[in-house]
Amino acid sequence: MLLLAAEIGVFVLLLFFTSTFTQEIRLKIASRRWPHAPAQIEVYLGEADAQADVLLHYSFELDGQRFDGRQLVFDGRGADAKTQAQDIAAYYSQGQLMAAYYDPSQPDRSILINELTLEESIRLGISLFLLSSGLIAIGTQVAFLLSGR
Repeated sequence: MLLLAAEIGVFVLLLFFTSTFTQEIRLKIASRRWPHAPAQIEVYLGEADAQADVLLHYSFELDGQRFDGRQLVFDGRGADAKTQAQDIAAYYSQGQLMAAYYDPSQPDRSILINELTLEESIRLGISLFLLSSGLIAIGTQVAFLLSGR
């Protein structure tokens, strides 16, 4: 019984972390069906010790109303994080126009880049595998307990 409680606790933690991580992935997938508007971007490159990130701020207009958004396009750590961030930031330019995909029922919910990266796909696969494994382990424990052995 204690093992089952521990498995359920670990599963709940995995579920929480997976749902937090997959929020942006769900947004990217949903945004593939959304309309888009031209958005002007500003690029921010942040660097600290062995960490670097690239954040895009953007704004677009719909029917004369301005909407602002931001999207993290690189969040790197490690020895080459700064170099990678600089290369990615150089790909974008201040004032560049890009398509902002927006939720037609809630236009302040938008995203610039809606393709899944390889890293996101791998993390999603691992998350789904771990959740499936957790469900199987819990199901096995419940079946074992119900069998009375």
